[in-house]
Amino acid sequence: MQKIVFLRTQAICAIIFVLIAFKAHSQTDTVRVGTHDPMTAEKLYNEGIELFHDEDYTAAIQKFTESIYNNDEFYQAYYNRGIAKDIINNYEGAIEDFNRVLILNPGNAQAYLARGKAWISLNNMEKAKVDFSRAINNDSELFLAYYYRGVVHFMNENYKEAIEDFSETINMRPDHAYAYQDRGSSRKMLGELDAASSDYQQAIVFDPTMYFTYNNLGTVRKMQEKYEEAAEYYSTAIRIKNDYAEAYNNRGIIRKLTGRYEDAIKDFDKAIELKPDFYEAYINRGNTKYKMNKFSEAIDDYNFVIEKDPENGAAYLNRGISKEMLRNQSGAEEDWRKAYSLGIEEAKEYFQN
Repeated sequence: MQKIVFLRTQAICAIIFVLIAFKAHSQTDTVRVGTHDPMTAEKLYNEGIELFHDEDYTAAIQKFTESIYNNDEFYQAYYNRGIAKDIINNYEGAIEDFNRVLILNPGNAQAYLARGKAWISLNNMEKAKVDFSRAINNDSELFLAYYYRGVVHFMNENYKEAIEDFSETINMRPDHAYAYQDRGSSRKMLGELDAASSDYQQAIVFDPTMYFTYNNLGTVRKMQEKYEEAAEYYSTAIRIKNDYAEAYNNRGIIRKLTGRYEDAIKDFDKAIELKPDFYEAYINRGNTKYKMNKFSEAIDDYNFVIEKDPENGAAYLNRGISKEMLRNQSGAEEDWRKAYSLGIEEAKEYFQN
């Protein structure tokens, strides 16, 4: 029942990296324009760039808007206004600005890249993939477009295609820690554990602060049944980020598997303290209490999950097992049937037997 799912999180962390990259790639050149009031447009644009670098994005947007008012063909102002809107989570507004850039400056690879990122934020993976491909078609050296397209493939569970794009990113940027990290996650999903481990190791060579990569390394070692190494990697993740609830939960699982029940309970307690809606940690704590023959306390944890998440089949399955140990056979069977109706196939064996 101790299911560990963290790959989506890694993809999100990877996206944060590219957001930073977009800030670094904002077009900061002083651009001479030749229509309307070019001097005023240029002045306002450069004031917007200064505000952008000061991270005053709302004020920067206003300056870029005033610049565009003085020259509505100033595509650099549209581009940077779009980047600023993206940073403050106005993704629809950002897309409108990038659309305008592509009308004024067709084939602008950076605009396709930026618009693709906004589509990811709006969870439109198909449009994002199209834009990243267009960016690549217009600039085959734009490594971030390959990287981002790999992220889209990953989120669509197309792991082989994701590996191809992350590999292309690495070919262009051999020190790209996030590409190694996400290629490792793709390989892990395909069961290529040694290759995944190698990629994760390379990622932390280039960026030793990537706490989630240590967490992923721990998960690989758990899958390889190398529990002592797994626990050490989770502990390293916690040392880097001491409020990392997922790593506490995962280390708790290892401690449960190795019979260190009291220590496991402490880890699950900490995970729940940090993340009160972390239902998986409640289930894992309940499972550990079950192992300690504390069946009523285990049921309390499963009850909490079911109250908050009535569609959680694992909680019903495990509550049924605990009820059976308390000789509540009818209650146990009711829980197992509910778990089965929620897609927990193994529950069928319990109520049939």
